[in-house]
Amino acid sequence: MAPITRIRSRRSTKSAPPAELPNDIPMFRSGIAYDVGRVRQSNEDCLIAITSLQQGDAVSPYYGLFVVADGMGGHDLGEKASLLAAQTFAREVVAKFGTQFLGGVAENSESIQEVLESAMSLANQAVMLNLPGSGTTLTAALIFSKQVFLTHIGDSRAYFVGKEIRQITHDHSLVQRLVDQGHISTEEAGRFAQRNVLLKAVGQVEGIETDFLTVPWEHGSRLLLCSDGLWGVLSDSEILRISKNYPSPQDAAVALARQANTMGGPDNISVVIVEMTGEK
Repeated sequence: MAPITRIRSRRSTKSAPPAELPNDIPMFRSGIAYDVGRVRQSNEDCLIAITSLQQGDAVSPYYGLFVVADGMGGHDLGEKASLLAAQTFAREVVAKFGTQFLGGVAENSESIQEVLESAMSLANQAVMLNLPGSGTTLTAALIFSKQVFLTHIGDSRAYFVGKEIRQITHDHSLVQRLVDQGHISTEEAGRFAQRNVLLKAVGQVEGIETDFLTVPWEHGSRLLLCSDGLWGVLSDSEILRISKNYPSPQDAAVALARQANTMGGPDNISVVIVEMTGEK
């Protein structure tokens, strides 16, 4: 093997000032926190956060991909299912959308909805094929040009948190169906014995339908993705209060996870908070 040669470059005596981005280019600050909790022995949650910026002769807005998955199946199946689904999903989205973002757009390129739905389908197939008997929730947000593209299966959630808190996703659970049908109230749902029973999960059946929605970024708000280890323990008002107390998304995410643990930590906790800067 040839020896490695270190090449030294001559430093200029004058350094160029750092390049600055225009103030109106949407950029992200994000924070993540995860914890096994105080009851579970293993972490069956998985989260992924990816951001990208393109700057050259022209500056494109940031795009970000954020994924939270909460596995199920007992033993280590849930842990493997959430990881496999999240990785398969993210890999497909980055391969397709990332190519478009970097200028490799074909005339017959897929829409963002088609990319996300295809990625969810591949994640579903991967779990069914490799981990039969397991399953996982999967909630993902692709943010681009002040738009949030969401795809979702299960009961992990997406919220906008600002002056108020607003849940964006709709749970695919037995308790949510009972609330929708008027059999129980929202308050009763929090005490419902079977509130963890899912009606839909990644890896359960072939051809699963995914929720897809597009929402504009809410000015002054943060996007929150989380597993039920957070929202199942803290009320919406508590999540809102804690988020407001921390200007940093990272500090807010850690504080939310810490509070869920303080309240007993009955489940794994995953939190992703995304804040847009440069918005108008």
